[in-house]
Amino acid sequence: MQKNSLYETDAERNRRLRNDAVRREYLERSNVILSGEYKPHRILSVISKKYGMTIMGVKKILKRDGIYKDANHPVVFSGNGSPTQLSLEL
Repeated sequence: MQKNSLYETDAERNRRLRNDAVRREYLERSNVILSGEYKPHRILSVISKKYGMTIMGVKKILKRDGIYKDANHPVVFSGNGSPTQLSLEL
């Protein structure tokens, strides 16, 4: 659902690029969630600080694209190129 960049304002382009970077970074760090080393909230916290956003802002981006559901069922990168559902028992 990408807009034609010809008609984007600078703010829209910057927002799109930031959101793409947030999605990419979450998927790159998803192996840490799979290993159980860190909880999803910690990863979201690190990403939010890096991009000057709130944790809820990061969650909103990821949820809108189906990359993240909630802390007990984060959708993470499976390593074979497709996101898969992960169920964490707390």
